[in-house]
Amino acid sequence: GTVAIVGSTVQSNMAGTDGGGVYNDRNATLSISGSTLLSNEADRDGGGIYNNASASVNIIDTTLSGNTAVRSGGGLFNEIVATATLANTRFSANTAADGGGIYNQDGVVSVAGGSLIANAATADGGAIFISSSATTTLTSTTLSGNTSVRDGGGVRNDGTLTVSDVNFAGNASGRDGGAIFNNRTLNLTDSTFNGNTAAGNGGALDLNSVGVVTITSSTLRGNIATANG
Repeated sequence: GTVAIVGSTVQSNMAGTDGGGVYNDRNATLSISGSTLLSNEADRDGGGIYNNASASVNIIDTTLSGNTAVRSGGGLFNEIVATATLANTRFSANTAADGGGIYNQDGVVSVAGGSLIANAATADGGAIFISSSATTTLTSTTLSGNTSVRDGGGVRNDGTLTVSDVNFAGNASGRDGGAIFNNRTLNLTDSTFNGNTAAGNGGALDLNSVGVVTITSSTLRGNIATANG
């Protein structure tokens, strides 16, 4: 089916499993515009939104804030073969074990404009966690003040990540990769990394030996690692 949420507030809802605010089921199409998803909770995945396998969600000019998932995707959990397209959307102060803002589990996520600010992971990927067969594109957005207890204060990438005209500022990891912890494929263009920190390696970027990385016309300035890089 097809569902549209326009100019609405989804607040303080709870799910015993997935999708505290919204659960978009298989093969469904969901559009959300000009709305707010606030303080929703899931005992498993997708505190704000759970986008199930083969489903599609389009989110425009919307705020996801203060949503919580016990496992993955405090703001948004994107399932296998699912597609999430985000434009001018703000993720702030969402929390989860992995992927405080967004968890992309082998699906496709596109983020254009907007911001991911002050999201937190108690494990990996403060703003975004990208699994091994997932594809994520970030364009003209800001990731600032996101934190992880382990790797990837901004992003943990185990899949394919393409970044263009993105500002990474003041993100922090308790282990490696203050802004990005990369395990697989990273294409980075026209982006800036400023004031990111890691308690271990890679104040801005931690690039592991299995990864393939291309960096073009980008600036890394004032980033700090307690150990290496």
